[in-house]
Amino acid sequence: MKVKEEFILEAFGENSFPIQDVERIEDVCIHVVNASGKIICYSKGCEIIENMKHEDVIGKNMSDIYDYLENESMESLVLKTGKKVQDVHVKYTSPSGKVADVISSTYPVFSKTDPKKVEAAICIYRDISDYIHMANTINKLQNDLKSQQLKNNGTQFTFKDIIGSSGPMAECIHHAEIAALTTAPILIAGPTGTGKEVFAQSIHNASPQAHKHFVAINCSAIPENLLESTLFGTVKGSFTGAVDSVGLLETAEGGTIFLDEINSMHMGLQSKLLRVLETGKYRKVGGHKEITANIRLLSALNQDPLKAIEEKRLRSDLYYRLAVFSIHLPPLKDRKQDILDLVPAFLSTEGGGHGKAAVQSF
Repeated sequence: MKVKEEFILEAFGENSFPIQDVERIEDVCIHVVNASGKIICYSKGCEIIENMKHEDVIGKNMSDIYDYLENESMESLVLKTGKKVQDVHVKYTSPSGKVADVISSTYPVFSKTDPKKVEAAICIYRDISDYIHMANTINKLQNDLKSQQLKNNGTQFTFKDIIGSSGPMAECIHHAEIAALTTAPILIAGPTGTGKEVFAQSIHNASPQAHKHFVAINCSAIPENLLESTLFGTVKGSFTGAVDSVGLLETAEGGTIFLDEINSMHMGLQSKLLRVLETGKYRKVGGHKEITANIRLLSALNQDPLKAIEEKRLRSDLYYRLAVFSIHLPPLKDRKQDILDLVPAFLSTEGGGHGKAAVQSF
């Protein structure tokens, strides 16, 4: 049975489906069911979308042949309510096994003798599977681009990479996400192995500076006499063998610098760092020109900050400048719930390097 233009116009009335805008009615996806749910009209467009033949579906109840994956049958809904439903995304499997993604508009057809009685439902729809595939492709490209940008900014971690669902860890992440949206200095404290740099990178990647460089330095790994020139850079001739060099503060321009184990920095250099925080300016070693420090400063230490101050390993005035936001990462013994999340993650990432197969479950 072919769909006739007169039938459509009669069903919709004068002010409804713009049939005059369609060049060939046979090309429109039109699906009509009667009051009992049997399919009575099935256009050529339906055959193409569902990979079916007209004769395979006519006279059959739609509930027996369609498996709806997203949203229910709009025809059934309209038969029940008597109200039209427009521009709804429906995903279903046809009798041929093909998964169809469509946008549909469905209209009731009322009895001429009883205007309240619904005699049929007409569904007009179009295939959007190509659009969905294109959207998924675009999303993948955007995610790939974001991942590449993260690699290019000197980081590899975001908050999604932090493993642990315990209350203490969730609270730390929450506070870090809030702090990330500011430009204030952040001090991260916690025992070795609690993930201070993971948090620092995550904060950077959630901040407005995410597209800029993230520069990290472990203050305990660089000799005391070299740390100042490493941070600030040098001017040629300032000392024997000195050349013009760019410091890490300049490298991190517009981005974030992360000073790990800052309690290993000697007190003299801490005072110079304090001046940078107070004035926003610094000088290269041996230089006289002041340079503006347009950076976000994150720092970390592996002991309680107040204890570091007591032991004279951290200046108290510098501490209050560094800890505008303070995040204390708890040791694993205080969040044993996270062990169940950490073990399979470590087995997965470290097992291959030791010639062991990854464990699927724990």
